[in-house]
Amino acid sequence: MNINVRPLKAEDIKVILQGGIIECGVKSSGNECIDKLSKEYEDGGTSITVTLDDKIMGVGGVGIFWQGVGEVWAMFSPEIAKYPIETVKRTRTALNKIIHDYNLHRVQCYVREDLTAQGFVKALGFKEEGVAKKYTHDKVDCTLYSIVR
Repeated sequence: MNINVRPLKAEDIKVILQGGIIECGVKSSGNECIDKLSKEYEDGGTSITVTLDDKIMGVGGVGIFWQGVGEVWAMFSPEIAKYPIETVKRTRTALNKIIHDYNLHRVQCYVREDLTAQGFVKALGFKEEGVAKKYTHDKVDCTLYSIVR
């Protein structure tokens, strides 16, 4: 087993979408909007791809809102659930590097309350701040988490 983290390539997002996103079961071949956003994430330098033996297992990154503040996004393959400890370790290291390199004092993320990802973000060092009611397009509540330094 060889889990690695590398800079995101735009096509990595399509690989995850085509295989299905963990928990949601969402599958997609993408579209013009996804292609544009994927390229922006690749060019931004704050996005990563997690691989297992060269197979793409997850993608994510930090969108910088303004100086010192960013928001985390991520999509994972269902396969990644087989390697929780290594995934957390590698992701935490990559996230801390982004926080350091971009001098971020606040990083936040929203997690749907109907997903089990809360444990993952807590393991990365995020603390719960509150609930955003009916935050998603399908009116699901999301918990706001942050790392503040």
